[in-house]
Amino acid sequence: MKQMIIAVSLLLLAGVGCDKEQDRQLPDGTKIFGERTFNDGSLREIVRVELPNGKKKFNVTLLADGTEKAERVEYPDGDKWFDVTNLPDGPVKIGRIELPNGVKKFDVTTLPDGTEKIGRAEFTDGVKWFDYTSFRDGPVKSKTGREELPNGTKWFDTTAFRDGTITTGRGELPNGAKKFDMTRLPDGTLKTGRMESPDGEKYFDVIQLPDGTEKIGREVKAGRDDSRSNPVEILSANRERPNPMSAAFMPVLMVRNNSAENREIQVRWYAIDDGVTVEQGICYTVGPLLAQSTTRVPYNSLVLGHPNATIKLGAIEQHAE
Repeated sequence: MKQMIIAVSLLLLAGVGCDKEQDRQLPDGTKIFGERTFNDGSLREIVRVELPNGKKKFNVTLLADGTEKAERVEYPDGDKWFDVTNLPDGPVKIGRIELPNGVKKFDVTTLPDGTEKIGRAEFTDGVKWFDYTSFRDGPVKSKTGREELPNGTKWFDTTAFRDGTITTGRGELPNGAKKFDMTRLPDGTLKTGRMESPDGEKYFDVIQLPDGTEKIGREVKAGRDDSRSNPVEILSANRERPNPMSAAFMPVLMVRNNSAENREIQVRWYAIDDGVTVEQGICYTVGPLLAQSTTRVPYNSLVLGHPNATIKLGAIEQHAE
């Protein structure tokens, strides 16, 4: 029985044998080295292919269905592709791409329509992209599932449009802050649907203009009242010029008291320039329940030597009537 199995195996091997390796050159100048073809025509193997344009392929396998596989492809500009598969219907899959500038791409797929999908990309500055897709045509230029920066910042679900608009679904910063529903317009304007700081502050509908103007549609700050927490909601915190000739901005603030009881709330403001508090004070008091108050913060520090100072609301003092 064993002898019969061995005999059958030898016959099969003889039936699917292959030619000896040979070298040849095509009329267009392509050079083929170490080519061999299996007798049944199901497979061709080539050790190396050199094309007239300087492109080289190594350890190439050609299947009967038209699929071409190469362990490595080198281009004259220095690009190197590894584990390359060209499918008969047009898509190309690459396990890894190494560029001369040090950029690396992994799990790459290119489609006949020009779309390129990348599972992961690593840049020399430490930035990493995950689930990146670029489009040749249409209003959308690219989509990135996740971007990681060396400082720990992460951006999720980013879409770049051909008109220059960029949208991002979520951002996570190293200090624990989070941003949601961001849109950067071609003129540099940045709109953020929601911002959450580690200390519990929340900002809604934030607009940052190219000239540095910042508008906050609504702000929620957690106040303190012994064991109870009474939030103060910032309805708006826009900055406007006190007069056309002034280079400074004067904050205009509107606050609503959402506390469950009739209480007076004093909110402190801080003028901050390059991380240093240059002036502070109580900007207004709010009360009673659901009362609204609007005030203009003194801006002498913004005019005198600190034109770039920004206003931040800080500690909240609450007093029972």
